[in-house]
Amino acid sequence: MIGTTISIKGDLTGEEDLLIEGRVEGKIQFPRNTITVGKGGHIKADIHAKSITVEGEVEGNLFGEEQLVLKQSSTIRGNITAPG
Repeated sequence: MIGTTISIKGDLTGEEDLLIEGRVEGKIQFPRNTITVGKGGHIKADIHAKSITVEGEVEGNLFGEEQLVLKQSSTIRGNITAPG
């Protein structure tokens, strides 16, 4: 988890699910895992993941390999690519 008081500039990669409540600027790649952008999350990055759920704010492109869920509270500025 990236908490509300954490701010990261740079690329994030990993092999486990991730909840983001803070700020991330860069690139996020978790091709086999789930990324959740919580209500407090502010992302300025492209996100590549198996499954993506957005409740907060994303400025960047979303690439969901299997699933992409946009909650009513989400704000997206970018392109969305997900399975049909």
